[in-house]
Amino acid sequence: MARPLRFELISEGDYYHITARGSGRRNIFEDDADREHYLHHLFSLVDDSTGSLVAWCLMSNHVHILFHMEIHELSALMHRLHTAHAQYFNGRHGHVGPVFQGRFDTSPINRDEHLLLTVKYIHKNPVDIGGVDWKTYPWSSYRGYTDGPSYCETETILDLLGGSEGFKQFHESDDEIHQVRMDGYRRRLSDAEAVQVLKQTLGAQYADVLASLAQDERNRNILVLYSRGLSARQIERLTGIGRNITQKIINGKLL
Repeated sequence: MARPLRFELISEGDYYHITARGSGRRNIFEDDADREHYLHHLFSLVDDSTGSLVAWCLMSNHVHILFHMEIHELSALMHRLHTAHAQYFNGRHGHVGPVFQGRFDTSPINRDEHLLLTVKYIHKNPVDIGGVDWKTYPWSSYRGYTDGPSYCETETILDLLGGSEGFKQFHESDDEIHQVRMDGYRRRLSDAEAVQVLKQTLGAQYADVLASLAQDERNRNILVLYSRGLSARQIERLTGIGRNITQKIINGKLL
C-alpha cells in the first residue's frame, strides 16, 4: 500500500518545489548529453500529465523543478523520470549503484510570495558556479521566460510580476519581497497580517469604526486597506462590509 502523504506536504494550489541530489553528492549529469536526455524525458512526461512545469534548473549534482501538478501524479512522474535517468546514466557511464540520494524532496507552496521567491531561487542557482552568468545559463528555464519559447507555463508568473520586464527586474534585485506592491506584483496577505493592517489603519475596533464612517470616508479607507494588501474577500470577512460593495469601490464604480 502506498504510504499516505503528510498534511504538511500538501499544497492547496498544487504548486511543489522538487529538489533531488546525486548519491553522495556525486554528479547526476556528466555532460550536455545527459542533461538533454533528462530534459527530454521530463518534458515528455509533463506533456502526458494533467499538470505543468513552472521553473527548472539542472546543476551537475542536483536539480530543482517547480511543478503545478497534483501531488500523487507528480510523485509518479518523478519516480518514472529518475528510474529512467538512473538506468540511462549507469548504462552510459558504467556507473554502479544508486544515482540519486534517496527520494526527492518536496516543498509545498501556498502563497504567491513563496511561489515567486522559489522561481527566483531556482533561476539564480548557478550564481555559485564561478565564471557563469545565471542569466545566460543554458540549463534553466530563465531564458524561456525572457526570450521564449518555453516548455514552462509562464503566464501565472509573468502576470504576477507585470510581464517580462517586471520578471527581469524581480530577478535582478537582491532584495526579498517586503512590500505589498513591487513591479506590478501584489502580495497575498495572511489573515493575521491583514488584521495587523486593519488595526494600524483603523484601530483595535476596526470593524465598528469602518461601519460607522460616512460613506465617502468609508470608501476611502477601503481603498487604503486594499492598497496595503487586503483582498476584497478579506475586507468583507474581517470587517463585515459586503464584498459587492467592496469590489465596486476597488473597481472605481462606487466612489
